[in-house]
Amino acid sequence: MPPSAARPKPRRRTVDSSLGMPSSNRHHGSGRDRGVARAAGRPVFAQSNPLEPTQKRLDEAQRQADQRRGDVHTARIYRRWPYRVGLIQVSLGAGGRSPVCTSMTTRDISAQGVGLLHTAFVHNGTPIIVRLPIAGNADEWDDLEGVVVACRHVDGTVHQLGVSFDRELDPSRYEPSIGANERFAREQVETRSLRGAILCVEDCEIDRMLIDQMLADTKLRLTWVESVSAARAKLNARWSLIMSDNHLRDGKGIELLAELRSTGNHTPFILLTADNTPAAKAVLTTMAADAVLFKPVSQKQLRSSLASLLAVPQRDGTAVSSLTREDPAYGLIEGYIDTLREQGTRLQKLWEQRDAVACIGLATEIAGSAAPYGFGPIGDEAAKVRDRLGPEGWNAETTATVRRLMTLCQQVRTAESEADDPADSADAA
Repeated sequence: MPPSAARPKPRRRTVDSSLGMPSSNRHHGSGRDRGVARAAGRPVFAQSNPLEPTQKRLDEAQRQADQRRGDVHTARIYRRWPYRVGLIQVSLGAGGRSPVCTSMTTRDISAQGVGLLHTAFVHNGTPIIVRLPIAGNADEWDDLEGVVVACRHVDGTVHQLGVSFDRELDPSRYEPSIGANERFAREQVETRSLRGAILCVEDCEIDRMLIDQMLADTKLRLTWVESVSAARAKLNARWSLIMSDNHLRDGKGIELLAELRSTGNHTPFILLTADNTPAAKAVLTTMAADAVLFKPVSQKQLRSSLASLLAVPQRDGTAVSSLTREDPAYGLIEGYIDTLREQGTRLQKLWEQRDAVACIGLATEIAGSAAPYGFGPIGDEAAKVRDRLGPEGWNAETTATVRRLMTLCQQVRTAESEADDPADSADAA
């Protein structure tokens, strides 16, 4: 065989010998090197396993699981989506024990974890690495670390596993039927957690009354306007969220959204519309809105979208600095907040230009400066952008990470403004 025809060598990967999987929290690879990396002389993923069920048996188990009521993981936060891609490879193990490499079949997925069917019982707390294929490319995958949080008997030896991952993920990366504005929808919403000031743009009185009723038992403060021009007059206020119908008497909600984003304002934005035609859905879901809701909207759907976008102001280093008055840098926070907002605007422009190199540079700058001013979580988010954007390039997950960082930079404020009602400042504007 001539040298040019020689079989290419697989890429080398580091392996965590305790689990028999790549040591990084997340591994991105290609189909060429599947089963090549080794731990203790064994393949990372076995090519066959006597415990693997037949497809007929799996189909029957799926049917029985669908008929059962109850929830495997009662602590679930995010909405589950059906996720049926068949058998995937997993590695179970802990400490110095040899990993158990096998295959399980997928059942559902959320931003928090995944549901699997397996032909054996697995103890809660068992570390697991799940290899999820990336939608639209069968030769690429992500290896995601997590832990088994529940195991319920289905039939015979088949059990349903609930897996919670170590970090939040974008489920639409693996299941293409999940809309971009739905991927972080909440499954359970605590009414008391819904708080903040919302600018609502709606010219239909019946719809205004309906939304008021749906949110009556929350701590949300709704300010209603009936036109794009009236909304423009209030955009300078610090709203927790803006919600607008798309078809208004003097313009469209998407025009208001475009104006907002062009100024570097990344306040969460929900777009409402009664036009649910395929053409409208194709256009609206590609806009920069954080969520698009098609009327009629149920109370659960509305509350879920609000819960996924509203952050309760706390001194946790996200919206408000975690520093106290005793910290030497406390007096510098207000100036740094202006810097963060300006960096968020710059990041928006770089993202629109798809300038990955400049985005990484700016994210590195934020990651190195945020923590000393009490914005540690923002620094962590910037570090994610820095570490993922380089090797991965622009994809659904890195885009979502950059947008989260933009939002965090835009929404920071001083502790004193935490007690202010944005609706009051809007009325005074």
